Amino acid sequence: MTGKEITVRELKTLLESDGCFLVDVRDPEELAEGKIPKSILIPAEHLAEKLSGMRKDAPLVLYCRSGRRSRAAAEALTQAGFTDVRNLSGGLEAWQREQ
Repeated sequence: MTGKEITVRELKTLLESDGCFLVDVRDPEELAEGKIPKSILIPAEHLAEKLSGMRKDAPLVLYCRSGRRSRAAAEALTQAGFTDVRNLSGGLEAWQREQ
């Protein structure tokens, strides 16, 4: 099973209800490009170690600039046993277009 895609509209609904843990998988230098409110920065290469103590069924949504890195990270977390992992389709760029 691979990570599921989520739209900006679906993410906004989840964020309004505090229904997910939103993770920005970009590098710290990329924060100047902006970020999505309520997100926490955990670069992709540190995800496994930072989330190791989290429940495997916790709802996670990952994003990066365009959605490619976060898609790969979502697939890796799914393979590691996480059962509710989604990738923001289009990433931060899609979020910024819809604001």
